[in-house]
Amino acid sequence: MPTVTVLGNPWTNGREQYERTYVLLPPDCGVEWPMAALRATWGEKRYTVGGSADDAGIGPLIRTVLAVNPQLWPGDLGAFFARYYEGLDYRVFNAETPDDLYVALVIHVHGGVDPPPPPPPPPPDEEEEEGKFPWLLVGLGAAVAVFGLLAVTTKGGK
Repeated sequence: MPTVTVLGNPWTNGREQYERTYVLLPPDCGVEWPMAALRATWGEKRYTVGGSADDAGIGPLIRTVLAVNPQLWPGDLGAFFARYYEGLDYRVFNAETPDDLYVALVIHVHGGVDPPPPPPPPPPDEEEEEGKFPWLLVGLGAAVAVFGLLAVTTKGGK
């Protein structure tokens, strides 16, 4: 991490300096949007997710704002940050759906490359598989017994 000299700005002074990335969601988005952002970023980066442009702008000296669909904000969001929160890294993420946002953020978290595929599921446990469908065996046994009796009864009745 680069060395940062704090110049006395009370909005950026803190116990210690750190880097922060804030995923800024547009006004009036549904809960599925922050959930997509958290799913995409929480495990590896723990990005801050919220809906306040001021909260996104204040904080440590080294900060990045990932503005999701900034065209949905009143006015020019980029100009707002340039005027009131000079020095932050402002990036735009356009996404039509929460799933699109999830994919874009996962790729961002992995440095602009597609993330590795998820690991394959573990092989089934044989002991667990044996007892998984006991109702099916009982049902098949009953069907064989009924049809077997019907077949025997039909043959015997001729």
